[in-house]
Amino acid sequence: MVIVVMTRFRRYAPYVFFLTALVITIGGLWRLTRMPVQKQRSGVYDGARLQFATKEVTYTFSLATGLMHIAYTSGAASRDLALSLVSENEARPLMTHGQEPIIEGDRVRVALVNDHEAEETDLALELSFSPVTGTLQFELLGADAEKRELRIETSLDGAQPFLSGFGVIGEPGAVEGHILALESPSHAFVLASRDALQNERIFPEPAEGTGDRIVVTTRAAGAPHLSLLAGKLSGDLWESALHAAGEETVTVRGQVTGVSGIATVVALGDDGQP
Repeated sequence: MVIVVMTRFRRYAPYVFFLTALVITIGGLWRLTRMPVQKQRSGVYDGARLQFATKEVTYTFSLATGLMHIAYTSGAASRDLALSLVSENEARPLMTHGQEPIIEGDRVRVALVNDHEAEETDLALELSFSPVTGTLQFELLGADAEKRELRIETSLDGAQPFLSGFGVIGEPGAVEGHILALESPSHAFVLASRDALQNERIFPEPAEGTGDRIVVTTRAAGAPHLSLLAGKLSGDLWESALHAAGEETVTVRGQVTGVSGIATVVALGDDGQP
């Protein structure tokens, strides 16, 4: 009798194990569907600052001062940016109204005050962040947005400012382009816009005790907007910068021969220019 029972169990054992595993799997999936889903936010607000982060870089924006701090997780040198509004050729620090920002998914809206009288206006700064590409976009909103420009100023800290369509900015004077890059051996800081960006390298007097700095001002036909990227120096970062400037990119594969060490591949456009 025992032998007959064991034989039947062995015959049906695979089916029993399969049904048991199926029940456990269905039960686990049911529990997952019953769990509350927490919506991720791109911006984190702590009462005074907004913070956006990827695995490579963290952007911290102070609402009181209009300063942006960029810190790299790799320990590379951090960077500070000063944001301001330009009206009638006069730049004033970006000032917020003091209200809590409105966070809606990947967009954060901050109310601004009048840049001259420090009174409430309908102006607002909208920050859009992509955790995938690390792109942080600034856009000025409001009825009077078209009458103003956004300006970002930062120290060069030994980096050479490279402007698309121009090259290295090595002399005083304003030049225009769509992508400005400050590169270190391993990281890059990039400003990009579909509209032209006015870039001016400032050479301070020796008595000032400060290093060279770069001032970037939007030159938009409508409301100003500007994209900021920072991270490890890579093709992905440059691809994101080109997309922010409205340029189309394609992936190419191949091998560069005849050059030892590191080679730079430059593509030419229809006009024959790099």
